[in-house]
Amino acid sequence: MKKLTDKITVRQFMRFVLVGLLNTAIGLGVTYILMGAFSVDYRLANAAGYGVGVINSFFWNKLWVFGSRNSGAVREFTIFIIIFVICYGLQYWLLTLSVGRLGVNRYLAQLLAMGFYTVVSFVLNRTVTFASGRRPGRMKKV
Repeated sequence: MKKLTDKITVRQFMRFVLVGLLNTAIGLGVTYILMGAFSVDYRLANAAGYGVGVINSFFWNKLWVFGSRNSGAVREFTIFIIIFVICYGLQYWLLTLSVGRLGVNRYLAQLLAMGFYTVVSFVLNRTVTFASGRRPGRMKKV
């Protein structure tokens, strides 16, 4: 049973990373379209891009990554947003600490902070946000 759980966790993590890549593409697309085609201020465009990306992320993670069948989507979405804010804050702290205090190259620090964000977000969403809606050992097939 341990191997099955490990295989499911790895598969979920890989799906989580794919959803993250999709969110990045969607968020950048929204941001660039708003700035280029509609002359929206870069800060507002950035916020809109992140907003669309987070909403997209929630649905893909709920249905495809974690296979949540919980009908309490509003509760899950609220927890998802809280976890997003916490993880973003932690990665931002790690980024500024790495560059400002430890002297890590700023490009490498971005990569390290992003990896940290990804792992912590995955663990929290798997064990908190979508834990009650999952059937143990099962993922929804899409």
